[in-house]
Amino acid sequence: MRFLQLPITLLLTLPLPAQTQLATYPGSTAGAPTAIAGVHDTTYFAATSPSLGAELWKSDGTPAGTVLVKDIYPGSTSSFPREITLAGGTVMFAAQSLFEGRELWRTDGTDAGTFMVANIRPGQASASPQNFVACRGKLFFQAQDGVHGAELWVSDGTAVGTSMVLDIHPGVNSSSPDDLTCCQGRVYFTATSPTFGREIWVSDGTAAGTYMVRDVTPGTAGSGPRDLCCYRNRVFFAANDFSAGDELWVTDGTLAGTVLAADIHVTASGSPRGMTVWNDRMYFRAIRDGLTGVELWQSDGTAAGTLLLLDCNPGGVSSSPMDFVAADTHIFFTADRALRGRELWQTDGTSAGTFQAQDIYPGVLGSVPTDLVAFGDKVYFSANVDAVNGGNGRELYVSDGTDPGTFMVADIAPGGANGDVKNLAIGSGMLFFSGDDGAEGDELFVIELPGASAQKIGTSCAPSFPTLDSTTPRLGLTAKLSAEGGPFGYTGVVVFSFHRPNVPLPLVPDCYLYVDLTAMFVAGTSPGGAIEVFVPIPSDPGLDGFAIPFQTIWINSLTVFPLITSNAVILGLGM
Repeated sequence: MRFLQLPITLLLTLPLPAQTQLATYPGSTAGAPTAIAGVHDTTYFAATSPSLGAELWKSDGTPAGTVLVKDIYPGSTSSFPREITLAGGTVMFAAQSLFEGRELWRTDGTDAGTFMVANIRPGQASASPQNFVACRGKLFFQAQDGVHGAELWVSDGTAVGTSMVLDIHPGVNSSSPDDLTCCQGRVYFTATSPTFGREIWVSDGTAAGTYMVRDVTPGTAGSGPRDLCCYRNRVFFAANDFSAGDELWVTDGTLAGTVLAADIHVTASGSPRGMTVWNDRMYFRAIRDGLTGVELWQSDGTAAGTLLLLDCNPGGVSSSPMDFVAADTHIFFTADRALRGRELWQTDGTSAGTFQAQDIYPGVLGSVPTDLVAFGDKVYFSANVDAVNGGNGRELYVSDGTDPGTFMVADIAPGGANGDVKNLAIGSGMLFFSGDDGAEGDELFVIELPGASAQKIGTSCAPSFPTLDSTTPRLGLTAKLSAEGGPFGYTGVVVFSFHRPNVPLPLVPDCYLYVDLTAMFVAGTSPGGAIEVFVPIPSDPGLDGFAIPFQTIWINSLTVFPLITSNAVILGLGM
């Protein structure tokens, strides 16, 4: 494992234990990296320097490859890049500029290739784009143009392809679209209209294809839907119909298909929150009655299959599980147990297999893990052991769900100082995060994660939105690639190449190729149905850094859509 601090200015090497290298760059007292997002082989982030302010940077995980992309707001004033999102092969984000206010921008990682997509709200006033989600190769978001309020917008990364989808709350009033969630090629979201209040809506990116799914609470009060989650091709959410209370609902995008999924608390509100999918089940927190409090629940999408998994804090006091993140073999979360505080927990989907990974900070305060990100069968996170009580402050930890497999990865600020580790993000088999070593201020760090990795990138396309998934690759063993969702009558081909194009290639509208078209190899085929491909993962240190893109192409030359592509999976060695 290699441990580096990445540059904002210049290089100085410090001695550390044998297996670890750390490079730090003095003179940058306010790096403050935020909005860290891994896109293909590049990780983008916002970082602050005294002369440039907070601007867009990029990194390939090396000191030399960590550079400023563009000073969007010239001088020391900040553009504050946020919401960095890949949609249809284009990296888009929100940023503030001198003459246009806060608008939608795009980048290809170069100064010349970083520019404003569209001045949605002309002049220096801001359109304030936010709540980004990629779907069908396009970016959906909330913005306001000064004539209408904050409404749903869509962009393909060009000025002409950026437009308001529908004025849901007519005039200058705002519908304020939120909780945008892509499911089966459509975006589900919550919005407020003058007639129905705040309800759940769906959009295919056109005005005609954007509508309220159901008035869950008739009248203007609104049901206040929230915590949308795509599961088994439907969207589950919490909503309050003022009859059953705040409970678990589900929709398939139709009026008839929008129903109460489970009435968890039959006399009050179950208040399901944090819905997260793992291993074909959905996990969340909810309350059934005053005897168990807010605890861990599991659902298969049916009322009968929605059950309390474990009362993590037995009795009526809530453990309030949150921060759910799905790894390969477990789902991790944090919970607050009496006399132990908030700590890291894991579950394998059974009550017997649900337990606290480790009491990192013994006592009632707990280590309060934050910024959980999964990599393979492990989770990386920030945790705090109070230095006043002999701990290391807030530092970087890893866990495989067991007590011996949960430990501090690195002491960013040695000697009991607080490393203030936060903003964890995975990119190209590396873990990026920000931290303060006590000498250089808040800066960007990276850890090269050991072994092999499988990273899903890109999106699938209409009409069937096929998927390509992989088991966790392990050195010396075999990874299984699973291709599903191909339409009837199509032949599926899993292809790969030893080179990946810098930009995805458009095959047909909204369908992109993530492998090298000129040097593709076939890994597996099927005349219909699912495809399984087994890929041997060599244990050869000489192949470290080698990355192979795989993708499924479904072919039928007799149809309107002759080619339909899945997402891609990048198998990396030593990454």
